[in-house]
Amino acid sequence: MSAVRIFLIDDDLDDQEIFTEALQEVNPEMKCEAAGNGKLALERLMKMHQLPAAVFLDLNMPVMNGREFLSVVKQNEQLKEIPVVIYSTTNVKHTADEMMKLGASKVLSKPESFDKIVASIKSVLDELGL
Repeated sequence: MSAVRIFLIDDDLDDQEIFTEALQEVNPEMKCEAAGNGKLALERLMKMHQLPAAVFLDLNMPVMNGREFLSVVKQNEQLKEIPVVIYSTTNVKHTADEMMKLGASKVLSKPESFDKIVASIKSVLDELGL
């Protein structure tokens, strides 16, 4: 059985690194792949032989933002079943309802401490059964 793969879409390289480290802390068997914007992420998803178990998605990115990415993914027959977790510094209270209507599985605000990042990732993965 191959490792569970999580796909992070975030244009901030520091956030990508921190997320990957936190995911390893939650479960060293999980693999994290990352893309810096929604357009690149879509291109990579369409070429994957095995789709990720979940996508963690930032909202504010260049080229194709998180909102646009979520809309496209949830309308795509091949991709629409992938759980998408909004994971952003954007005021999630303001956007949570809209993101859930677009098909997000969960909306999270990026925590500020590493321990809280680990706890939030663990909580979401537990909710998703991963």
